[in-house]
Amino acid sequence: MVSLREISDILISNQAVIKHRRIRWYKTMILFLFSAFIVSVPFFVGKFSTTGSSLLLNFEGFHEDFYELIQTKSCEFKQGYFGCDQQNQIIQGKTYTIYLLPQEEIKKTENVVIFYRDSFLISKTSTNYQYGLYTFGDVSFSELRKNFSDYQIDPQEWSGVFLRNMALSNLSFELVIIYFGIVVQYSVYILVVSLFMMLVNTKQKGNLWKYGEVLNMLVIAMFSPALLMAFLSLFMAGTASIVFPILYVVRIVFLYQAMMKSSVEILD
Repeated sequence: MVSLREISDILISNQAVIKHRRIRWYKTMILFLFSAFIVSVPFFVGKFSTTGSSLLLNFEGFHEDFYELIQTKSCEFKQGYFGCDQQNQIIQGKTYTIYLLPQEEIKKTENVVIFYRDSFLISKTSTNYQYGLYTFGDVSFSELRKNFSDYQIDPQEWSGVFLRNMALSNLSFELVIIYFGIVVQYSVYILVVSLFMMLVNTKQKGNLWKYGEVLNMLVIAMFSPALLMAFLSLFMAGTASIVFPILYVVRIVFLYQAMMKSSVEILD
């Protein structure tokens, strides 16, 4: 078992990292997966912190067309589905072409808003779009019109809430994708850098480090920058995601220097 003192030493001491280079492979795997999860935290926070106002900036003109649609059509959201008095309607708004319950999938990707039976899509361009499910409860357009009038609800603010709900409806799936993307990214990075460090060390000092040992050290060294990034993500999620790779590279450089020094001591 690794004591709390040893864990704290690993966080700040490269010599402690070198000392624990022979940990079992399954411990390395567990530590890597946990560190990758920590690295994912800023992306998780960024997704969950998405605001309706920021989404409206991405889809300029949506709230105007959505408000006009609510004023002129008889539709409702009920039990996670969207319904209207007529299907396959096409409305040309000021900015977007709006499709209500189309019978076929719409291929157009520029300035379209599509209300499918069980899902919603808004697309400004082929790369700027938002897809989501109806998860906010039951409400009809007539009720919304009444609420806008009686309770002075800002239609623009409600449109932002609607878009945020769409963005968060797929949150669990997106978080899984983000996590496994980071796992693959840093798996490749660590495998390649470990091989490079071993080959350079072998060329300069002889074969003093095994590949598995170098890989273990890089995984252990990843833990402290990941913890720091997770802490920063609570205040600056975007900055934290940029800071992590820089901190990790810096620690690898100092770790390699410690490895070279250890090699010299072994040879002496």
